[in-house]
Amino acid sequence: MTDEKVLDIPAFDMTEAAPNAVRSPSTGGKKAKTIRKRGGRPDGSVGRATFDAVNQMTADGTRTKRAAFIEYGQRTNTKPGTVSANYYRVARAKGTSKPRKPRLATARATTRPAPGTPRKPGRRGRPNSSTDVETAVRNLLANVETLVAVLKQQQAEATALQQQLDGLKHVL
Repeated sequence: MTDEKVLDIPAFDMTEAAPNAVRSPSTGGKKAKTIRKRGGRPDGSVGRATFDAVNQMTADGTRTKRAAFIEYGQRTNTKPGTVSANYYRVARAKGTSKPRKPRLATARATTRPAPGTPRKPGRRGRPNSSTDVETAVRNLLANVETLVAVLKQQQAEATALQQQLDGLKHVL
């Protein structure tokens, strides 16, 4: 096995966070970025500690949760939004908080259809078919009455035009 070629590449120990910067021979020995592990503790202890601390701060009723998030964030050098996210993540896991309401996909979903528009069946179940039939019959009757009125008006206009045409025929 002496004929095998071996690449001479320096290796890193990736099992622990590097306390010092790693020097790379490819950069000419210049100091490179410090390699840090992503995230905090994988056991969730930060969230549990946040949840317990905020509950202790708000137990006497003198502070709101928002004020507790701000104060705890200042103590731990984290943003209040991060503190509240950690708090509510643990609260949802423990079942002490109501689940979040689903967000609407678009603003259109909040608008209501125009009156008289038949309802489309959706996830909430089938609409009452007798109500839909009654609505459809009412709409059909209204449309037929409108059509009859338009036809009568056209007939009257056609009669008037015919009389004018007859009058012009006598003149010519």
